[in-house]
Amino acid sequence: QGTLTVSTGKDTRPADSFVGSIVANITMLCKGTLQTSKHDIPTTDGSVVRAVYASCNGPDGAWLYDSYVVRSPDGQLMDLSHFIPVAIGAPRLTSPPEKKFDSGEGVIRDAITRASI
Repeated sequence: QGTLTVSTGKDTRPADSFVGSIVANITMLCKGTLQTSKHDIPTTDGSVVRAVYASCNGPDGAWLYDSYVVRSPDGQLMDLSHFIPVAIGAPRLTSPPEKKFDSGEGVIRDAITRASI
């Protein structure tokens, strides 16, 4: 399941404030072992981009979550999020050895390009 949230205007929240809310919500949702990480993604156009990754392994099941928050210089705030429930006892998900890990930067660049059209 995925979501796209967009806010426009000069009074949109800063990216780090929005990311803080995401992490707080994830912390409340997870009733087990939670792991989170936040990464700054460099840009050349003045946008602020943050990536948030989380995994939860709890008594009711496990899930993965990733979110990319983009705040452009004109104040537009976008959040592209993806929630993945993981079945207990499912085989471990691995990428084929010939594929490189995709950090999601292509998705972010595509979203920024489409939003600026």
